[in-house]
Amino acid sequence: MKFNKNYELFIVDDDPIYSEFITTVLNQAGFKGVSAFETEREIMDNLYQAPDVIFLDYYLENTNGLDILRKIKATNPDIHVVFLSSQEKIEIAVNSLKYGALDYIIKNDEAKRRIISSMNRIMNLDSKKKNLLSQLKENFSFLNLLF
Repeated sequence: MKFNKNYELFIVDDDPIYSEFITTVLNQAGFKGVSAFETEREIMDNLYQAPDVIFLDYYLENTNGLDILRKIKATNPDIHVVFLSSQEKIEIAVNSLKYGALDYIIKNDEAKRRIISSMNRIMNLDSKKKNLLSQLKENFSFLNLLF
C-alpha cells in the first residue's frame, strides 16, 4: 500500500544528537516535515501547528513525558504520540499507552526499525480512518440535507 508521507512530525528530546538521529531516520524514510524541540515549553508553544505525530522522550528537564502526553491529548486528542525513551520500566510503558500514546519505543539498536514500523502503523490507521469517514459520508449523505 502506498502511503502519503506528508506528515508534520515533532520530536521532543533534550538530547540534540538523538533528535538529529530520529530526524535522519524519518527523512531517509521520506518524511520531510520534521521539527525538533528540547523542552516542554517549546512543544506546548508549538502545538497550534497541529502536528500529526509527536515522538516524545520520557525524561525531560523538570518534567516527564507522561505529564506532557496528558497535556498534548487534552489540547488535541488526534495527535499521535510515540514515546522514545531509554526508560525500560514496564509500568511507564503501560502508563504511556494507557494515557493515549500509540507506541513506546526503547532507545536501543532496534529503535530505527521500530520508528519506521510505528510510522507505517500510524499511516495505516489514518488511511483506514479516512476511508471509514468517506464511507460514512457516502452512506449517510442524506444527513447533509437535514443539517
